[in-house]
Amino acid sequence: MNFAFIKISVGELGPGATSLLRAIGMMIVLLAASIFTKKNLEYPEGKMKDYLWAGFLANGLYMVLFLEGMLRASAIQGAIVISTAPIWVGGVAILTKHELFTWRLLIGGLIACTGAACVTIGGGGDTEGSRIGGALVFVSAIVWAWSVIKMREIVEGRPALEVFTLAFPAGFIALVPYGIVSAFQLDYAAVSWEAWGSLLYMVFFAGSMAFALYYVGLSQVGPSKTAMTQFFIPPVAALGAWIVLAKTPTTLQVIGV
Repeated sequence: MNFAFIKISVGELGPGATSLLRAIGMMIVLLAASIFTKKNLEYPEGKMKDYLWAGFLANGLYMVLFLEGMLRASAIQGAIVISTAPIWVGGVAILTKHELFTWRLLIGGLIACTGAACVTIGGGGDTEGSRIGGALVFVSAIVWAWSVIKMREIVEGRPALEVFTLAFPAGFIALVPYGIVSAFQLDYAAVSWEAWGSLLYMVFFAGSMAFALYYVGLSQVGPSKTAMTQFFIPPVAALGAWIVLAKTPTTLQVIGV
């Protein structure tokens, strides 16, 4: 659902303001949740740089590249390119010796990526996007893979909410210069309730809750298996369109699943 809500929010607020307002909202939610659950918000000795580097990659650089890419890429183009992220996560995990290479991982990832592409293409929609847009989304997928590995190094043995809250502020290093001007120039009174609702969804569900749960999985089953859950996004989106919008799945989508 995040792709649809990003399109709505970015369409009215712009990518810069969307990313900065989302980050501010997430920071408030994460701090409130951490304080309410009495989490320890102190950096381990000698580990502060590791936390901030992981946060900069996952919550700053990745988001800027992804939003700028989705602004220029078509919905189909962006969804297909970003669905390659689990393969890159597996590759980086192997190169950094976090996991061992297996042919099953590679072949399974390629099959799943092909299926995700079939589901996305079969759903139809906007297909006209620029090459630079696709390239930016592709780079964002690589950055995301890198951030997952760095986050794995600090999340083990500590509650995911603590780690996420401590790492998150570094994202503002990229997001403040990226979004501060558009955030100040925005006519907030003219923003529709759909755009505000989309932003709230991105703050609470696709942001704070989803990332915290993702890092729980990361600490328990490792980067490759956790990243593989991303392949569920196109089938779930197609299923949602069928249930909510009565949009019958196409043959290509069924094959893709």
